Amino acid sequence: MDTVRHKTGLSRLPLLAALFVALACLAIVGMSGWGEWSARQTRLKDAETEMANLARSLTQHAEDSLDLLDSGIVGVVSRLEMDGTGPATISKLGTLLDARRIAIDRIHGLAIIDEHGNWLTSSGAVTSELGGDQFFQQHLRSPSKEPFTGPPVRNPADGEWIITLSRRFNHRDGSFGGVVLATMSASYLSKFYGQFEVGRQSGIALLYADGHVIARSPDNAKFVGRDLSHKPLFTNLSLQSSSGSYHFISEVTGIQRVSFFRRSERFPLIVLATVQYDELLAPWRNAAISRVSFVLALVMLIAVIGFFLVRQAQRGQRLARVLAFEEANFRLLAEGSSDMVTRIALQLSFCFEVRALSDCLVSSAPE
Repeated sequence: MDTVRHKTGLSRLPLLAALFVALACLAIVGMSGWGEWSARQTRLKDAETEMANLARSLTQHAEDSLDLLDSGIVGVVSRLEMDGTGPATISKLGTLLDARRIAIDRIHGLAIIDEHGNWLTSSGAVTSELGGDQFFQQHLRSPSKEPFTGPPVRNPADGEWIITLSRRFNHRDGSFGGVVLATMSASYLSKFYGQFEVGRQSGIALLYADGHVIARSPDNAKFVGRDLSHKPLFTNLSLQSSSGSYHFISEVTGIQRVSFFRRSERFPLIVLATVQYDELLAPWRNAAISRVSFVLALVMLIAVIGFFLVRQAQRGQRLARVLAFEEANFRLLAEGSSDMVTRIALQLSFCFEVRALSDCLVSSAPE
């Protein structure tokens, strides 16, 4: 039984060795794959955090910019409500508007419009041909004294796309007196967004709440004024939160992209940062290629060493089986022989026996 068990153990040794090598290789590959998947998910989460922080910062910048525009007109509104719209007051305010526009570089233009829509004075590249019916009608209908931010419009004076911020002022009897207007150029915002490196195939955009693009970097002239209200950001109910992200396939290039958005809580603005999916994962992919190459080389080395070890074990077993077969034949021959056997010991003594060879071998063994 012991011999059978021993031989059975020997016969299973190459199989067990091969199984061990295979399991070791699979374990290494599995752990490497799991590690890379975890690293990929970590990269996506880190990128999402980075882009969310960028969107938050750009939203704050847009709000601060509009606050500066508002600061340029809020004092003018107070003077108009106290002093009226007489020629002397308008002349003084015209000089004030020039000073405000020069002091605040984000202001593209300033204007005062009376209750009939007549432009009383202005500073910068703004004219009565601006097409400001929307902001004017908004203040005419609403008694609110809060600032109103309008969608982007093209300025006929210089062809620039601008965003408008306006406030209503009243006559002393509380009736509608007119509008004080401040404008900001889309190109200013586009140049500011161009300072951020988010990828070669990526972009940052400022959108109006109705889906119109106010400014974008890059390709500002190509995108500003475009209506994106049919995009998922405006049609998907799950994306109506204050901030978030969503994945989509570009209709133009067919490349997968990720957009991170944030809605302003104070103004009807949305900051949108769009990144190409491949660029987002590029840092992880470059590192993963090196790590995976090393792991594959290690697995191949282990597999080659294991292969030679298994072959060596198989050769050893084949040799053991041959020796066992020869030993069995010799034992069979010895046990069936009754001829005289002569054995010369180390001391040159002779042993002559007429008996079984096996008995002679036993009796002549050295003590």
